[in-house]
Amino acid sequence: FKTNTSIYTLCLGYKNIDDEIAENIADLLKVNKTLTSVNFAMNLITAKGAEYIAGALKKNDTITSISLSRNKIGDNGAKHI
Repeated sequence: FKTNTSIYTLCLGYKNIDDEIAENIADLLKVNKTLTSVNFAMNLITAKGAEYIAGALKKNDTITSISLSRNKIGDNGAKHI
């Protein structure tokens, strides 16, 4: 995933992704320079997971679209994004 040069869209909807998994994915997103779109819809991500993802987005300038719909990020999580 770190050396990906051909996948531009990553759809991770409906995968029961929780904050721990979101943190691991966020670590990979920090270094991936090919992805432009990531879909995390319909998972178990809370404000903490949103914070991890937001940190990754600060280091990644290629992702232009992200979906966190139907998670449990709440207002606090949305502030991070």
